Formats: sequence, C-alpha cells, structure tokens
Amino acid sequence: MAFQAEDGRYRAPVRLQDRFIMRWGETGSDIAGGTVLTGDRPTYLKRHAVAPLLSALAELSYQRALDLVLAEYPRLALQEAELSWFLPSSLEVRSLTKANEIEHLAGHFLSYARFEKLKESVKSAMHKQLAAGQGFVVIESLRTAVCPLLAREVFGEVIAAVLADENMTKQAGLERQGDRIVATTQSGVSAEAAALLALVDEKAILEIKELAILAGLSLRDAKQFLEAFEKREEVFIVAYDFAASAKEIARAHKILGKLWQSKRDISPSDFREAMQISRKYIMALLSFFDDRQVTRRVGNGRMLLKAPKAD
Repeated sequence: MAFQAEDGRYRAPVRLQDRFIMRWGETGSDIAGGTVLTGDRPTYLKRHAVAPLLSALAELSYQRALDLVLAEYPRLALQEAELSWFLPSSLEVRSLTKANEIEHLAGHFLSYARFEKLKESVKSAMHKQLAAGQGFVVIESLRTAVCPLLAREVFGEVIAAVLADENMTKQAGLERQGDRIVATTQSGVSAEAAALLALVDEKAILEIKELAILAGLSLRDAKQFLEAFEKREEVFIVAYDFAASAKEIARAHKILGKLWQSKRDISPSDFREAMQISRKYIMALLSFFDDRQVTRRVGNGRMLLKAPKAD
C-alpha cells in the first residue's frame, strides 16, 4: 500500500501502524491524523465486520481482530501470509492462538468455534458413510462433502482430532490407513480386512484375484491387507498370485517332512495326493518353499532342507 498524491503518483509506501496527518488547502492546515490500521480490505470481509475489526485493531486487540476475520473467511482457515493486511509484521501471530479461541493447524489459523463445528460435521458425515456398510471412508470424499474449500493439509489435522476423540469415547476403533478412515475391530483389524482373513482361513489357499472378488475388495486393497497379515504371519503370499493361511502353510510343511522321511524325494504328484488340492496350488506351494529354502529342486522332485516344527 502507498500514499497517492494529488498528481496521481504514489509516494512513500505506507505500512500498518504508520502514523499519518491529513492537511487541508493550500496552507496545509492539519485537520486530522491517525494510525494506519489495515491495508486493502479483502472481498470476503463484508461491510458489517469492518467497524468491529477497526475497533479491535485500534485497541491493539489482535486476537479479537484475528477471530473476527477468521469468522468471515469462507475457506475457514487462513495462512499466516494472508494476515499481513491487518496484522503488523512485527507481531508473532502464533502467540494469538489460545485454547478454546483460535486453533493453529498445519500452518493455518482457524477459529475454535469453527473448528469444533467442523469436527462435528466430519463425525456426522463419517458415521453416515460407515453405516452404508463399506467399513471405510475415503478422506477426500469426506472433505468434498463437508468442506470442499478447506486446504487438504488442514483437513488432515481435523481428521486426526476427530479420530482421537472417537477412539477415546467408543470401543470400536477408527484409524487412518493411507487415504481412508477404516473402522477396526477390537483386535485392531478393519472389518473388511477381518472378512478377508476369514476367507483365507476358510479356503486355505486361493488366488488373490478370487479372494478380492469374494471379499468385495479391489485387487489393490486385497493385496495391501494380505501384505499386512503376512507381516503378522497370519497369511502368506505364495508365488506372488496366491494367498495361503498360516495353518495351510504349516500343514503343507508337515506333509513335505513326511514325504521326505518316507521316500527321500518329494514329487509334485505325491505332494498333490497328500494335500488333496489342485496342481496349480501344489506348484505355487513348491515354489514358495523353494524361495524360502525349505526345499530345493533336484531333478523332477525336491529335497527337504528344513524340517517342520514339532507339534
């Protein structure tokens, strides 16, 4: 902002808190003076809010001024750089954030009243979507539904606050998994992941594509869940495209041990007969055990390198 003289030229720059004097006529009689309180008023600040804002600034009540501006801002949260039109550069803006008055989230400022109202709106929309039966909510769809103008990084902080509140007051847990909020069981596993695990236990071994279809999941989500279960050794990914339960892997290992003890050779046909499953699963399991150095291929058969654990 700069002072505009009668000839239309801009003279010295004018800054917040600068003192000024107004003079009249050719004699230059002083008629008024004061302090620069704001720069150009942004379009979102309506006229009804101007007088209260100027009053707060004149009294150096910057916290009240910030609260007034935040209440008018349509995107809910303002960055510090967006406050320079009414807050002096010498002011430590974060010092204005106080409990139950102004929140500071991801480099943005948000009024406490709006923050609390926003959390309630997010909770309501989140539970409505969870009640639809999917067991998860996509965070971006939630933001679009509740507050599409709010910056994503700020919404992420709101989500964290909502989940903290929910998990303190309810037995059923909610957790953020990537771009989703997932409803979890008491064991800490999401409902859809638990359903997938139950399918693996039921089928013993199956192609991951088939498991995803049966569980009503995308292939990507099914693989993510299975990888998480594999870290806990509840499920094993076999030859990239199959998933087997830990019980099925243990059973297969024991059968390999028995075949080796009795014949000193493990042929695919003997293994298939003992396991009573199709050849495609047998070959996948043999590849799995080869990769883990439980067996080694010798000719058309296998030799056992690691004995199964004793019961």
